[in-house]
Amino acid sequence: MANIHPEIDQAWFLRCYEESRTEYKQVHKSWEQVVEHGLSFGSVLSALDLEPEPSKYNFYIFSNSMKAAVQLLTDHSIYVMWKLYCFNESVVEIIV
Repeated sequence: MANIHPEIDQAWFLRCYEESRTEYKQVHKSWEQVVEHGLSFGSVLSALDLEPEPSKYNFYIFSNSMKAAVQLLTDHSIYVMWKLYCFNESVVEIIV
């Protein structure tokens, strides 16, 4: 996958919170790694070593420019919400 925005220097945090636990899983990726591996519900679950069934999870995106995390409904919505709200941010979070 070609880096369509090589000027971007973002840190991406992929996090998984479980209601029944006090700790969480977190993976850090650079923008280059996100572009290289692609970003989809499946790739997020794989990076977090979770069961590869997106329908079992809820996905959210968050950055400092947002008032609250926004739920993602499809793989394409990751890109749409990133472009609308996170493009100029230095840190982006995907929360599962």
